[in-house]
Amino acid sequence: MKRICCGILAAALVLGLCACSSEKTLEGRVTELQMDADGVLTGFVLEDGGKRTGVLLAEGTHIWPRGEGSWTGEELRKEIQVDVLVRANCYNRRESLETAEDRVPAYWAQHVQITGGLEREVRTLEDGTPVDRVETEYVATRWAWQLADGTELLQVEDFPGPEDYYVMGLENFDSLGEEAQEAICAYYQERGLLFDEGEELERAYAAWQEEGEDFQYRLLSQSEMPSASNARVRYFSTNLTLPVYHGDTCTAYEIQLGEAFDPETGEKLSNWDLFAASEAEVRRRLAQAGGGEDAALTEELAEALDPDWIVFTPEGLTVTYPPETLASHWDHSFLLYLEYGEAPEGFFQPWAIPDGGIQYH
Repeated sequence: MKRICCGILAAALVLGLCACSSEKTLEGRVTELQMDADGVLTGFVLEDGGKRTGVLLAEGTHIWPRGEGSWTGEELRKEIQVDVLVRANCYNRRESLETAEDRVPAYWAQHVQITGGLEREVRTLEDGTPVDRVETEYVATRWAWQLADGTELLQVEDFPGPEDYYVMGLENFDSLGEEAQEAICAYYQERGLLFDEGEELERAYAAWQEEGEDFQYRLLSQSEMPSASNARVRYFSTNLTLPVYHGDTCTAYEIQLGEAFDPETGEKLSNWDLFAASEAEVRRRLAQAGGGEDAALTEELAEALDPDWIVFTPEGLTVTYPPETLASHWDHSFLLYLEYGEAPEGFFQPWAIPDGGIQYH
């Protein structure tokens, strides 16, 4: 492996004494490592969209791994490897780096954060085609399935659970007792992701074969967060982004699922039990909120209603019907909303109405 030239090393000493007025941020995949005669990592090459740029490491450059902590010195070699993904904050002073192939522009790094990594051929599609997995972590844990040439087929986002979400104006997860926290976390961990990742990957691959250069990667996303609360119930919503195919086209749609828990024990409550009215009356009343004077749509909404689609918010509840649920809205999702005050007294259990909602006396 070639070494950095003496002129670049001298520049490091200068940069250690003075700071530039601006920074340059580089992101990409590590494709080559640079070592000195003692085997110490002194720099690396990043590739992003076919563009190659060198990152030079001074003695005091900080490295942030995925997760917590930071290192300098010898620990660099354990974390920065070929196919690791990084974000580097550099001094905005252009140097150059001689690589195994050519010379590339290079910059001295102040901080380097490891954001993910590439695993090659970790999955095989039904026709025998291997696919790579690229994982990154920012707000969500995110991974992409891609072909050997870097073509992305499917991106998947798995956001932190409700314990890591804070919503202004709502009681959040950390206000619960230990027993409730453990039970709610166990519920979401056991439930896991609510989509078939393998099936969606195969569908995305088939679409890529058909669409060619017009293909755009498909997206799957899931997150859970607080939606409402009161002394007797803690409400959360699961938010999903999923692809829906219409013949030769594909679009993404979002849907929310509602969950209710006992704030003392963490026991999950049935959404039907949040209503004092019968199931038939709940279906009818919610359907009227969405169908209005359209009798056919109202009947369709009532029949198709799934209680898991009911999400309680401070002012009212929402119901999202996914695409291919309603014959009259086959290609699209359908959202209805009912304010608590629009329902007759006795419709909800009095203890189920969230703080901020209308109270009946």
